[in-house]
Amino acid sequence: NGRDLICEMYLGRLDELPAPSRRTSDRGTEFFIYEQDDITLVFWSEGEVICVLAASGDAQTVIDFAVAKAVRPI
Repeated sequence: NGRDLICEMYLGRLDELPAPSRRTSDRGTEFFIYEQDDITLVFWSEGEVICVLAASGDAQTVIDFAVAKAVRPI
């Protein structure tokens, strides 16, 4: 369908990010969501690693995919 999806990881902390458009949480993991035009970025932390999933298309689909991908704290 021509959509791009990028998933990256880097060392960092969520509190280093600018204020998100909105936040959500699922099973103990907090997600920072940024939306602009047709692009949605979802950030979450896994220990000392920040994960970000960015994609075009329906924002809720991008958020749902990030939530499904996130590794849950033990």
